[in-house]
Amino acid sequence: MLQTLLWADEVREASFPSLDEPVKISAKELELSASLVDSFAEDFRPEEFVDDYQRELRTLIEAKLEQGDTLDTSATFGEAADEDKGGEVIDLMEALRASVERSRAERDGGGGKKDASAKKSSAGSKSATKPAAKKKTAKAS
Repeated sequence: MLQTLLWADEVREASFPSLDEPVKISAKELELSASLVDSFAEDFRPEEFVDDYQRELRTLIEAKLEQGDTLDTSATFGEAADEDKGGEVIDLMEALRASVERSRAERDGGGGKKDASAKKSSAGSKSATKPAAKKKTAKAS
């Protein structure tokens, strides 16, 4: 079997028939996606972003320099959070609509907050009949 793998120097071309089919996008989806993109359009401000990896690496290096080989990472970074905590499963379309409404409200000076809360309460009554599902999430390091 290993010889078969080594002799196979030909790579097959990827074939995905679904890519040849026309995509159907409703007018509502197109409008919602355009509105979402417009709501995030702004100038890039790099000072708003933090490199968590670099920050924690610097903390680790400084602690290692101070304490030497006896470094206790739990004392430096604190105890790890309980990984068994799960997050609530949400309706992505409703979350997208709420995000667009919040962005519109912020852009318009707070004029759309009542509309967004009204939609949220009506959507909440729809999802109240469904049992709340929990999903385990992995802790990001």
